[in-house]
Amino acid sequence: MARPSITYGNHETIFSKDNYFNFFQGGQSLIYRYDKYGRVTQVILPTGEVVTLTAKLSPSNKLEVTVAGLNDRVTLLTMDGVSAKRLTASQGGISTECVSYRNGSMMSSTSWGGVFHSAAVAKFPLLELSLPIEAEMLPMWSYQVRPGRH
Repeated sequence: MARPSITYGNHETIFSKDNYFNFFQGGQSLIYRYDKYGRVTQVILPTGEVVTLTAKLSPSNKLEVTVAGLNDRVTLLTMDGVSAKRLTASQGGISTECVSYRNGSMMSSTSWGGVFHSAAVAKFPLLELSLPIEAEMLPMWSYQVRPGRH
């Protein structure tokens, strides 16, 4: 894999960086552009499409990230939460919300009523035999439910 080429702006801030990935055929690159605070503001895809990202804090202290550019769609990502982390993705009046809880479980719900719960509750069988403490620390994703469907 080739080394990334990095262009620096004022005060040694990264202005752009070409990353070369093996999974793109022919050594195609993604180009990232950053603002003066080091946040990604633009990604140029190998196809030439430009994805623009803008981030700001809302009046209610939520992080709002707007992603624009792919197929003229604009998606608003809102992140908040202290004990339970919450991510809401909104696009054209349709939203999906994902919540990650302290115990490692998560829930995802959509504007059309779909709900998905998932939790890591089972111990990995091989770890449980040889390393029981690690087996408790690294549970497997084993519980997944789509309520309302049987």
